[in-house]
Amino acid sequence: MFAFLDTPFDRDHPVYTRANAGEILPDPLTPLAWSVIGPGFEEGFRISFCDDFSLLPRPGHDTPYRLVGRMATRFHLNLTAMRLAGDRLPGTSADVVDAQYFGEAATTGLPDHKPHADDRRFRLKAPSSMGRTLAGIGRRVERDRATIDALGDELDELGGDTEASDLVWMIRRVAATFGSTLGTHVTARALTSPILEQATNALQRAGIDDEDALRYVSAIPDLESAKPSRALADIGRTIPRGSALADLVAEGSSEAIATSTLDGAAGLHARLTQFLDDFGHRGVGEFDPTTTAWEQSPDDVVRLLARLHDAPPPEPTTPDIDPGRVARPLVAAARSAMARAERTKDNCMRATNLLRRLLGRLQDHVGDAVGDGSFAMCTLDELESWAHGAGLPDEAELRRRRVEFDEAAAVGVAEWSDGTLRMASDDPSPASDENTVDGIAGSPGVAEGRARVLVDPYGEFDEGDVVVATMTDTGWTPLFLAAAAVITDVGGVLSHATIVARDLGIPAVVNTKTATSRIRDGDRVRVDGGSGVVTVLERA
Repeated sequence: MFAFLDTPFDRDHPVYTRANAGEILPDPLTPLAWSVIGPGFEEGFRISFCDDFSLLPRPGHDTPYRLVGRMATRFHLNLTAMRLAGDRLPGTSADVVDAQYFGEAATTGLPDHKPHADDRRFRLKAPSSMGRTLAGIGRRVERDRATIDALGDELDELGGDTEASDLVWMIRRVAATFGSTLGTHVTARALTSPILEQATNALQRAGIDDEDALRYVSAIPDLESAKPSRALADIGRTIPRGSALADLVAEGSSEAIATSTLDGAAGLHARLTQFLDDFGHRGVGEFDPTTTAWEQSPDDVVRLLARLHDAPPPEPTTPDIDPGRVARPLVAAARSAMARAERTKDNCMRATNLLRRLLGRLQDHVGDAVGDGSFAMCTLDELESWAHGAGLPDEAELRRRRVEFDEAAAVGVAEWSDGTLRMASDDPSPASDENTVDGIAGSPGVAEGRARVLVDPYGEFDEGDVVVATMTDTGWTPLFLAAAAVITDVGGVLSHATIVARDLGIPAVVNTKTATSRIRDGDRVRVDGGSGVVTVLERA
């Protein structure tokens, strides 16, 4: 199933995967979205794998491959290239890469990885590159933030009469910054995995069990990705349960709060305004600049707040243990690495939200030049040409793209494809025990509750329910404060869901692959975040 702007498969690097990529960009990407951020994703992965770690050659005329792709409108990673990088990175391998992406299913049906003639040359280069990168990564993170903040200041100063051509020029600049910032993020994530493994192994050698080791290493004060949840919970604690103010919040309207004369409404409005100033760049599907963040949809924040009023703060879950002289510096390094990786993601989201704001202004310029919903079917190149006096694609072409996009987006794509696109029906069937769902142990602990299978964090949900979702990002995490546990189809030990769940002290099982299809809304489930097993206790 091909869609306009989809990436052709590469003959020499033919295996692409949706695993893990689905956590970054879970939804179908319109031509506009892919034309804006696709080049940045490609450049970001090149910066990390080709420059920072020296594991792969820079794609060019002699090596015309891609590290990322869009197949059937979905974001994919080039698994052939990732396996090559895994074989060349000290301490890991192609098999380890497979296990990180697919868990225990890594051996079922995947084409074999073939060693490359250049493996030895890159293995010799990688350690020194990795050392230099590790030494400078902290400074890069702060440089990225400063660059994005400066671009944000420029955007704030743009007048309402700014020409469309100037907006496109600004979009190009921000998109380039997004690419370099993403490179820092990919590298920071890659550096975190081995450091986390070293720390947890050292704690286990000191006699600390797996669950306490993971909890202890994950105790990170002021974690970037948990800040919005904690800040919103702090606001919620100012809203008495059962009060008129709580009823106002339940309406889900930020405008109603802003205009209300109820006692406490003015203060609540001020706190929500500050929240949006601090965290408005985050939201559901936040890597895609054509979605809405909290800044553009403050009612979403109010809807989340309605679940958190008068809620007690989460109990600290850090084990009271002595890590020992050997493990202590490794734990400190692992905590620092995880905090840094979350800050790099926040940098990416700040850049993405600048793109979102600019695209909104550009759409206002385009106005009636394209029909309803057709703006997203244009590419950035086409919009740039239009801004300089050329015409946009005609209505028939835009309708054709929309039909093609909708048809491709409706297709279930398999976790991996080899040279041609595979369908989800080609993936191995789940385990025969219909009441057990296996995944990766993400956050320790055991909890029971009613499963709520959600496509977004705004569906029906009561305190003590269990979140069941394809994936979660920052836009979901305020829900975690009311949840008993979290279950996702995709993700890993360093995914957003697991890091925040550990910080908040609730169990999480991730990378189940099939939880949203095998668990029914309303089922009663037991979530064992230490073993990575979900058990259906009672069917709805």
